[in-house]
Amino acid sequence: ATRSRLEVLDRRLYEIHSLDSSGGADVAALEFDLRRVEGRAQEMSTRLQLCQEELKAKRDQLAAVEASLATVQPEAQRLATEEARLRDEQRRIEARVSEAVAGHFAHLSRAMGVEDVRKLE
Repeated sequence: ATRSRLEVLDRRLYEIHSLDSSGGADVAALEFDLRRVEGRAQEMSTRLQLCQEELKAKRDQLAAVEASLATVQPEAQRLATEEARLRDEQRRIEARVSEAVAGHFAHLSRAMGVEDVRKLE
């Protein structure tokens, strides 16, 4: 009876040691996974911080460009209006010059007694 009781205790002790060994391996595997996940989390946190810094820089850049645009737009509008006015004036001047030239050639043609002096050559 004592021997059988000793065998039962021995088997039970072996089971406890087996469970302890596999539990230790599980803990080691879990600790390894934890370190790996913590490393990835740190890497992702660093990436996030870099992205946030880049986003802030881009927003600052955008604000500067928008401010610059706000100061340039009125001048661009003024210049576009001035250009349209000058083109209009140019068309009127060209029309007057064309009329004057046609008048001079008509006068010259009459003075020379030909239909159109420009067709003589």
